[in-house]
Amino acid sequence: MERGAIGSWQGVTLSDLLFAFRKAKADCFFERSICIANQFAEYEKDLARNLTDLLSRLHANEIAEVLLENIGRTRVVAKKLGTERKLPKKKMAISEGHSFFSDPARAFEILCVSHDLVPEFRLIGDFPVAMHVLSALWINLVGHKFDAVLTKSAYGSRLRRYRPEPGAPKESVGAYHLEAVGSFQPYFGPYKEWRSRGLNSIRTELKADHAVIAISMDLTSYYHRVDPSFIADSRFHTHAGISLSEWELGFTTAFADILVEWSRRVAHEMHVLGCRKKDVSVGGLPIGLSISRVVANVLLVGLDKDIEQGLTPVYYGRYVDDLFLVLRDPGNLVTAEALLAHIASRTRSFPHPKEINNGDIFRNRSPGRC
Repeated sequence: MERGAIGSWQGVTLSDLLFAFRKAKADCFFERSICIANQFAEYEKDLARNLTDLLSRLHANEIAEVLLENIGRTRVVAKKLGTERKLPKKKMAISEGHSFFSDPARAFEILCVSHDLVPEFRLIGDFPVAMHVLSALWINLVGHKFDAVLTKSAYGSRLRRYRPEPGAPKESVGAYHLEAVGSFQPYFGPYKEWRSRGLNSIRTELKADHAVIAISMDLTSYYHRVDPSFIADSRFHTHAGISLSEWELGFTTAFADILVEWSRRVAHEMHVLGCRKKDVSVGGLPIGLSISRVVANVLLVGLDKDIEQGLTPVYYGRYVDDLFLVLRDPGNLVTAEALLAHIASRTRSFPHPKEINNGDIFRNRSPGRC
């Protein structure tokens, strides 16, 4: 089933909201960072009235007001327990070396002697059911166009689709699967494929007696550093090849505005919690809302194409913010700095080594040149 074009909010039907509710319910069920089962159960007790009331407000063109009313709040959740090696009280004549203990209690005891434990937390979004329904509605009616421009190098957070039509171009994608349970493909299949294809490409090259360079990297705190305003920027649409109608652009702009407002509130809260303003300028994307996964993914479409066209790698795959890159070894790269300079000379997305600060790469680009 493929939904026809919509020209105004009056074209949105109760059926559209029912499909969106179904998608949102499944997406939230599989999202491990949020707990909203009880809210969905309460909402579903009077589902027809809740969706009819929401539809009436959308028909009245009150999308901005509805989004603001359902902006929700933030919650602090545990991310992981990190470690930092303790500074020795005096210079050791003998190296501490490495040790391993099969007894977990003993291993933890030794870890506490040599390291300080550093708990890490993250801010996630706590939204009402209506916001999740609107997020799914945007994906169903507009967001699938953003996902469609991604290349096959992007493996994670991809939307469920039908197979491409027979005889379709190699890089084409199938139509968005509106009736599928949930918006996104299951995690395990694409992740396994992303990893396996990279490792298999290395094995194949080595068997052919070709030297390769394998690179694995990630984008640190990626979700928390994205400015969501770009999704409504016409420069980004042109760059990515996304074509939106006037109504689709209006819906996208309304969501961009609310995501920017959420980001602003999160940044303020982080400043109150003690983060420095120069370190936190935006609050990023709300983890737990389905639209965030599409937005985070499509922002890197320029990076994907830049690597594919500039480096012509043996293999390149990206699982959201994790990159796996395999290159033929030119034979003259002996340091990490030389490797980065090699990549930077052939792409626009990677900086020259002189632009790197303490091993971290920071890159800011206008929406039209992502």
